[in-house]
Amino acid sequence: FHSLEYTKEIYKKNFDSDMGSEYKEIIEINSGSIGQIYRVVDNDDKIYAIKVIHPGVLMEMKVMEYIVKIIVSIMNIKIINIHEFFTIFKKQTDFINESNNLLYFYNNYIDYDDIVIPRLFKVSKDIIIMEYIDDDGDIRENDYKAGMLIGLFVINSLYNQQLNHGDLHPGNLKMMGDKIVL
Repeated sequence: FHSLEYTKEIYKKNFDSDMGSEYKEIIEINSGSIGQIYRVVDNDDKIYAIKVIHPGVLMEMKVMEYIVKIIVSIMNIKIINIHEFFTIFKKQTDFINESNNLLYFYNNYIDYDDIVIPRLFKVSKDIIIMEYIDDDGDIRENDYKAGMLIGLFVINSLYNQQLNHGDLHPGNLKMMGDKIVL
């Protein structure tokens, strides 16, 4: 987690605008390994989700990569390509790249009735602003339809569209009635 003050500083730096004057309500929703998520309400009562990169994430990844490379070298482990692994992992910290993927999924699933992808509104290197979608909560254990929808999404994305979501976990999956929100 990081402070709202940090979020406001990054917002000002990226959009040259005061977050506190643009949004009358800012509520922290969750925090992941790369960024923090907020639910915000603007002055026109429109609701958005904002994802903001954590401070120091890039430096932490450089340190982690350095340590892992030393361990792999000492132990002579050749199971995975460490350079490729960290190159792909670093792409997750590039919110412009993530936004391009969000647009791709949104456009490819716009006509699907059971799969909902939020619309993108604004992006910078450090911030993504997207549609906030109310949900019915986390996917329930043994939820057959949710499992089927996730499976179909993964198969369709990989085999028909050659794109992998790459970060499917309970924090990125919600239910909205009988629909799955990614």
